[in-house]
Amino acid sequence: IITYPHTQADMAENKRTDQEVRECLRWAHCSPEVRAEDGRADLEFMEDGKIFRPELDDERDWVKDLSPGQKQKLAFARLFYHKPSFVVLDE
Repeated sequence: IITYPHTQADMAENKRTDQEVRECLRWAHCSPEVRAEDGRADLEFMEDGKIFRPELDDERDWVKDLSPGQKQKLAFARLFYHKPSFVVLDE
């Protein structure tokens, strides 16, 4: 979802790494990695009564699973990853 439309093959060809994706997620405050201070992650949700933290390669129905705020944060992570020359933002 962050690297779209790039595939894993595109990432390898361009020498981009999963670590870069994770860094972009942290910058956008939507990382599924647990923060030590409170045991929670920026990107987590409940599934079948349990906390679920998605992995980079998970395929899900993100439109249904993510809140509007989470979608907005992931959009920023995509911007950080793709590094466009300019961005037009609209509320």
